[in-house]
Amino acid sequence: MKRTPNALPATQRWRGSRRYGIKHNMVATSKTYPIVFAYPEVISGKGFMARVEIQGHALLVDKPGDVWLYSVQPGVFAGGGTDFATASREFKKSYLSILFDIALEAPTFERFGKEVRAVFETVNEPNLMDWKAALAEVRKNTRLPQFGTVQADLWPPKIQIKKLDVRTVRPGLNRFDTVAIVQLKAA
Repeated sequence: MKRTPNALPATQRWRGSRRYGIKHNMVATSKTYPIVFAYPEVISGKGFMARVEIQGHALLVDKPGDVWLYSVQPGVFAGGGTDFATASREFKKSYLSILFDIALEAPTFERFGKEVRAVFETVNEPNLMDWKAALAEVRKNTRLPQFGTVQADLWPPKIQIKKLDVRTVRPGLNRFDTVAIVQLKAA
């Protein structure tokens, strides 16, 4: 990767990127849903491999032919498309691009972990307010799009970052992503 002399390192570029502070524009015909997601990743950096597992919150905005996922916490990325599958894939790619940028620039595992935590701790306050409003609406209604639901209280945002020793890694680390709408009833 060619760097210009005044270029910010990737660990700081996310703050000024189009992903940071993303706010959706709701239209009267759009439907919003509170989403929780869990992404387990193995990321390689300079001389290290790391396991990054996050549970986060996102806001699903569903308009006919235009579906978007906006992150709440971590609150610095989004993804959209013509349907949920495309939006979900773009959302995940946006998240991964942040991790890959940090891994590219971080000289050590410790620095990588520090920068990833800084991204994770970023909360998009406007999206959080809309997420809470969508949660209240979902709890009042009985009809949801057809995919999994979970209880919000059991899915708080959290992160775990572990340095991996390639001599001891096993297939048991492999996990699928999870994306679900928050459950109808409060705990």
